[in-house]
Amino acid sequence: MEGEKQNSGQCPKKWRISFKNVTFMRTNVQNCFVMTTVSCVALIVLFSITDNVLK
Repeated sequence: MEGEKQNSGQCPKKWRISFKNVTFMRTNVQNCFVMTTVSCVALIVLFSITDNVLK
């Protein structure tokens, strides 16, 4: 009985760790995507502003 208890206690921990890793990777990808999008938008805005100023 004690062995079963230990196993049932260990399994969720492993799952939790893998879940954390997955969510961490997902947030990393999202952050990368967001940063890229923001950079692109900022560049486009800058170009449009300089274009208007030059005109």
